Amino acid sequence: MVKLEHLILNFDWLFLGYTMLVIIIARWIQIKILSTLLNFKRKSIPIPNSFQTLMLIAGLRGAVAYAVSLETIGTYPNANNIITMTYLVTIISIFGFGAILEP
Repeated sequence: MVKLEHLILNFDWLFLGYTMLVIIIARWIQIKILSTLLNFKRKSIPIPNSFQTLMLIAGLRGAVAYAVSLETIGTYPNANNIITMTYLVTIISIFGFGAILEP
């Protein structure tokens, strides 16, 4: 069990911005490459760009990443930074990107 009482959240807006940008770009590249490969193979039913955008926005979640970041406590000297950024990216992706999706 991980104890969070001693955890001090370190926060840097610039680092958060870079982190979000890198995550979005990496996710976009991943979706574009895989969708292009699938569209090349399945020409009868291609994946449209609108659905690729939906996969980009809806696929950004962080529950597993947050759980893994908690395992860095006591292992890495910058564990507080890792946990804080993972927590903030998770919150932004769930509430920020989730708010722009239609039901």
